[in-house]
Order: sequence, then structure tokens, then C-alpha cells
Amino acid sequence: MNIAGALYPARLRRFARRLFAEQWPVPGRSWLDSRSAGRRHCVLTFHRIREDRQPLEWFDTCPCHTMGQFSHAIEQLAREHEIVGLSELADRRDGPKSLAAITFDDGWRDTFDIAFPYLEKKGIPATLFVTTGKIAQACPFWQQRLGELFRMASGQDADAGELPQRLRDVFGIRRQGPISVKAFRETVSRLKTTGGSPDDVIERNFSGFAKQEFVPRCFVDEAEIVAMSRSCISIGSHTCTHPLLDQLPEQKIRSELVDSKQRLESLVGRPVNMIAYPNGNFDERVLDIARGVGYSLGCTTFERKCSPADDRMLLPRHEPVWFVPQAADRR
Repeated sequence: MNIAGALYPARLRRFARRLFAEQWPVPGRSWLDSRSAGRRHCVLTFHRIREDRQPLEWFDTCPCHTMGQFSHAIEQLAREHEIVGLSELADRRDGPKSLAAITFDDGWRDTFDIAFPYLEKKGIPATLFVTTGKIAQACPFWQQRLGELFRMASGQDADAGELPQRLRDVFGIRRQGPISVKAFRETVSRLKTTGGSPDDVIERNFSGFAKQEFVPRCFVDEAEIVAMSRSCISIGSHTCTHPLLDQLPEQKIRSELVDSKQRLESLVGRPVNMIAYPNGNFDERVLDIARGVGYSLGCTTFERKCSPADDRMLLPRHEPVWFVPQAADRR
């Protein structure tokens, strides 16, 4: 253990790293340093990439990095690791080199529009896990639909009307507190663990408020998937509808895994044997079914190093820091 480790408790060191990352995410000693330093193999995961001047949408829980943050992370990663495809990393974990792999979840259009040109120009391999039910769709996930409602009710939209009170009643938001980013994130966390369909909750309670059309298209289309697969991007499954797999009956788990796999294979013309479990949720049933239908590599959301001892179906990944809370949102 180094001197700092001997003098300061682990909890204090973690707090200091988090505080530093919140105040100075880039440049300087970046958020990636504390995540990958000393690790032999590193699998990074990204969701959305936005242009540097595009403001962050606070009412959204989907991680969204700027292009500057993304390129900085890749450049820093390349200084300490050999960047390879995800399958190659899984195959070479016993070797002497420090390896890294890059992954994207969901299939957002900005993966194709913004990240892909950079990766293709640099000749850097990556893996895209596609939610097949969202291919070419304009409507985002329920988290973004809910975020739009919270944004309207927060005072940023003059036409909110009765929406703030409806949100308080449906989700138990305290009446004295603001309709804030913090309240939105707490609501998303609760909906993920209560079971049922959040989409149904939105439709049932907010059909008169919810935005009916989303423009432009949010997700990659079939032609874009094919174009990436013929270049530097390997394609994997992120299921059909992005459910929490461990909360589903076995028949539904099987259809989510099989149907998405078959659709992607019909597009790219080769076997699709990689799966990323939505939200990181899995259990033994999910693993057994995934192996049985032909998946040989799986990615979790475990935030730790990737070692030779890891099951190929449970590879850990970590996502660079992207959300820096504003003081007003910590209430």
C-alpha cells in the first residue's frame, strides 16, 4: 500500500476521488485515471455521445459523454493498453499485454453519427450492443419520456399546467420539494425495482401530457448497423425491448435473446454471439438460456477489472464519469 493508502481510510479516498471528478471531469487528471489505473484489462462502456457544444440534458439518466470526453478517454486508454475487439480481449486475457475494449449500449443514432467516424478514422475497434426493438425508432426509452415530463414540470415549460401535481401524486414526490433532477433520478431508480412496465405507468397516468412525437430519429437504422459491421464495429445483442431479464419468465427471456440475435444475424450476415444484459440484470436462468441459444460472451455492469478468472458470460465493464451534479440538484 502507498503512503496515501496507509494514512487515509478507503472511504475518505473514495470521497476525494468523487469530489475531484465532479469538479474537474476533463482535462487534468481525468475521471478515467481513477477507474483504470493499475488495471490489467479494461472494458469501457458508453451509451450516448454528443457534440462538445451541445448542452447536457439534465432530465435524462442515460449516460451521455461529449465528443471531447470520449476522444480523451480513448487516447488515454491507448497510452496504457492495446485496444482490441471485445472478443479478442476475452480470448487473450492470459497474455502479457494490457488490453482494452470499447463498447456501446442501446444503439443510439449518435453512435453512428458522432462516435463511429472517429473510430473508423483511427482504426479503433469497438462493439455495439443493439436493442433491436428500437432500430430506426424516433421514440426513446421510458426514461427519456419520463424525463421530458419532469423537465416540463420543473418550471422550464410554461404549459406544464397540472403536470407538477400529477407527478407528485403518482410518484410520491414531497409537496414542499421542487420537481428537480434529483427527484427525477430517484423516481427512475424506484421504477426500475418495483416491477411492471414503466411505459404503461406513463401511458396510464400522463397520456394527456406525454410528448407523442419525437424528432429526429433517436436510434440507428438497419443500413447504419450494416455499415458499421462492415468497418470497425462488431455487433452484439442488447435484447429486443431492453427489459430487466431477471424479472421475466423463462419463455420471455428466451424470446428476448433469440429474436434479437436472429434479427441482427440477418442484417450483418454473420453469427451474433455477444450479449449485454440491460441494466446489468441477470440470474442463472438468464445465463443458462443465453448459453443455450448460442451466446458465448456476455457483458455486465460490474465496475471492476477484467481478469482471466472472469466467466466469459460475465465480463465486467465500467463507464467513465459523465454526470456532474449541480448544487441545486443535490437537495
